[in-house]
Amino acid sequence: MNAFAIPDFERQFDVRREQAPAFPDYRQKSLDDLRQQGLPGAKTEDWKYTSVREVLGETFVEATPAAPVAVPECAARHLAVMVNGYLNTDLSRLEDLPEGVTLCSLAAARDNHRDQVDAMLGRVVRHDRHPFAALNGAFFRDGLFLDVAPGTQVQEPLVVLWLSGAGDAALIQPRVLVRVGEGAELALMEQHRGSAAGHFTNQVSEILVGDNAGLTQVQLQDTGKEQLVCGTHVRCSRDSRYRAQTIDLGGKLIRNDLAISLDQPGAEADADGVFLAGRDQHVDNHLRVDHRAPNCDSSALYKGLLGGGGRGVFNGKLIVHPEGQKTRAEQTNHNLLLARDVEIDTKPELEIYADDVKCSHGSTSGELDPDQLFYLRSRGIDSPEARALLVRSFALEISERMNHSRLRDLVGEQLEPALDRLARNELEG
Repeated sequence: MNAFAIPDFERQFDVRREQAPAFPDYRQKSLDDLRQQGLPGAKTEDWKYTSVREVLGETFVEATPAAPVAVPECAARHLAVMVNGYLNTDLSRLEDLPEGVTLCSLAAARDNHRDQVDAMLGRVVRHDRHPFAALNGAFFRDGLFLDVAPGTQVQEPLVVLWLSGAGDAALIQPRVLVRVGEGAELALMEQHRGSAAGHFTNQVSEILVGDNAGLTQVQLQDTGKEQLVCGTHVRCSRDSRYRAQTIDLGGKLIRNDLAISLDQPGAEADADGVFLAGRDQHVDNHLRVDHRAPNCDSSALYKGLLGGGGRGVFNGKLIVHPEGQKTRAEQTNHNLLLARDVEIDTKPELEIYADDVKCSHGSTSGELDPDQLFYLRSRGIDSPEARALLVRSFALEISERMNHSRLRDLVGEQLEPALDRLARNELEG
């Protein structure tokens, strides 16, 4: 049986138990959690602005690694290519990875690094808040395992290309485990490229950042006609530094869940994002930061650009637990509306249970400033170029905040053309 109907997960689990026998206890727990809370619907608070009715109404085939793909040019020295959620070593460039970096498929890690996998799988993600993570836990076949040994400094960025192949619409459910050991440093860029096949990707990543370690993570998503639910769950240890940037260039449905837990004193986290949505596109960013220890800092800046017919969602929740004294945290969402028939739902939230904190949050939405457009036009700049300049200046603040120059260049190569297209298309429309 190759067909997979997501709402029929109970029967699907029994059918596939023998096909994916690894981690039986965790798979059963994930199924139990999914059974208890169910799949998200119109009354699910965290999904009230994002409907997955279309996804749940489709029947998919099982994703396989044997699918033809077009690999885009990438100048990165370290490159891992994932096809339908499976690592393709023939298309990857992993020979020059520095000593102390282990990168392999999750299936290989199960055999060769079982202790590390057991210590991570299901330890970071919360199924009660993320029903699609429970679905992934019950049915994932493979994925990626990345371990950076303590003290290892990875100078060049590691780029992971997530590619979906041609063929019938498939359900792709990779699992990713990342550990950055004590005192280590890593820059990681994940790039999702969609096709016209209508695949649905349900990806879950669990990330541990060790004491005094640093991880810069960029997720760049351009999914076309496909639908993507991407859950990234991070735990930060003492004096660690986690920097996240989410760049959404558009897709039929993109949902990002970024959950960061600052577990020990001195941990820092920055989460920035820019999202573009045009005709028949829906982009939803959900951010949650838990301050669970004293003297932890966090900041978040998300910017949305919506063209005609586009819809965006931003929900940012900052929670300071009673142990989170001396917290410093801020969260901001700005949105630029480039047409009349757009929709943006924004909801920044603060929950503070400590009394010695400095926290702030805010949100704005508006159109291009006509005075700024007039000023540029008066200097001889035509209307399309004036709009493009203002759009670029609004959005590129996000990439300029990136502290890794090579990652900044890789993002700019794709973000700037996408911004120009969005600005000019709206003028023509």
